[in-house]
This record gives sequence, structure tokens and C-alpha cells, in this order.
Amino acid sequence: MSGYRTSETNAQLEGAALNSQHMRAMALDIHIPDVDNDAVARDVKTFIYGGVGMYPGRDFVHCDFGPLRSWVG
Repeated sequence: MSGYRTSETNAQLEGAALNSQHMRAMALDIHIPDVDNDAVARDVKTFIYGGVGMYPGRDFVHCDFGPLRSWVG
């Protein structure tokens, strides 16, 4: 759904971090049709060292190669 973002695009997005990993091409927001986002996030945590964010009701999981962390936004 979303990978690299310019700073201009990032600034237009509600809730986007000012120092987003997307602006470094170090992040990806994904949606897999017919697969529960909780399952996607659990699986991603097994093979990505970085951040994994869940956004209930927004149909995507955020994955990045920044510091190791996870959150529900």
C-alpha cells in the first residue's frame, strides 16, 4: 500500500511521523486480502528486525527497519 514517501507526501498524511522511516525507504505498509492483520503482524515479527505497527480499522500493518519495537496505533 505504501513504501517510499517524499517529505511532501508524508506531510499530507494524517498521523504520519515527522521523521517517518518511509522517507528513508525503510518502511512498508501492507495489506493482504482475506488475511487477518493480527496474523500478518505476528508473522512479520518473526522475520523482520524493526518496527511492526497495527492500526485497527485501517486495514494495514506497518513494517520498518528502524529500532526493534511494536505498537497498536
